[in-house]
Amino acid sequence: MKGVNAKMIYHTNSAAYGRVRTASGFSEDKKGVLDTVINCGWHDVNDLYRISRPEGTTNFLLLFTLSGTGAGRIGENLYELTQDTMLIIPPFVFSEYYTQAQKHWSFYWIHFDGKNVSLILNDLIQQYGNLLSLPVVKVSRYLTELMDDKKSFQDEALDVAQTVSQLLFGISYAAKEHQMKGQAPDVVNEIINTIRSAYTEPFSLSVISKKYYLSVEHIIRIFKQATGETPYHYYRKYKLVQAEQMLIYSDTAIKEIALTLGYTHTASFCSQFKKMFGVSPSEYRRSNKVYQN
Repeated sequence: MKGVNAKMIYHTNSAAYGRVRTASGFSEDKKGVLDTVINCGWHDVNDLYRISRPEGTTNFLLLFTLSGTGAGRIGENLYELTQDTMLIIPPFVFSEYYTQAQKHWSFYWIHFDGKNVSLILNDLIQQYGNLLSLPVVKVSRYLTELMDDKKSFQDEALDVAQTVSQLLFGISYAAKEHQMKGQAPDVVNEIINTIRSAYTEPFSLSVISKKYYLSVEHIIRIFKQATGETPYHYYRKYKLVQAEQMLIYSDTAIKEIALTLGYTHTASFCSQFKKMFGVSPSEYRRSNKVYQN
């Protein structure tokens, strides 16, 4: 299926290797002055999928893994691409990426270029290497915005450059935040894992307190020092991020999403979602849905 917005081309397709959605034909009117997107997309693919570029690309390529397991090679270095990782592939170097045997791999990708793109991504490579760990959901909205065939641009080159800037800074902050969490005390990481494994259940700080033999006050203090937020705020935000993914990647009714995530009242879920994302769940789904089942 193809759609057209001005000169842009949007393509959705299913083949033996899986499903893809791509956006291309972005404006190059101010190339060299503004950061520009060459093309971008979303893939959900099996082990028939493989891309190999012996001469590399002429621009930067980012691969954001949503789920499953892929593999990426840059020169002689091989990387395992798992959930919540981002691989930076610089231009003009041998590269290939593919789904590992008997696995599936779901990921976003973007080819883009520009002075800020080069400066920020090279800086990230120097700090963290080519493979970064970061919550992909924190930057996914910028990628889905670029793939939205219903979006109209007042000035395409400027609007796309603005979205690229938001994406780059979102990546930088998310990578830094993730690194800080990695340096947090072991008990904070354990509490985070506890929250993530039970996010559909009612939140109870007293239960966590008894589990780790720490006072409620002490848990709040060390958690906030390590992450910048309270355990309850982290728990609520994590639930809403899961809801965001369900809205984008499934046709599950909003009421069912709320129940699945442990909300007793759909209205409460909708209110919290709007407070975090700025729009209602139904509006968010209409603007950001990647595919229909």
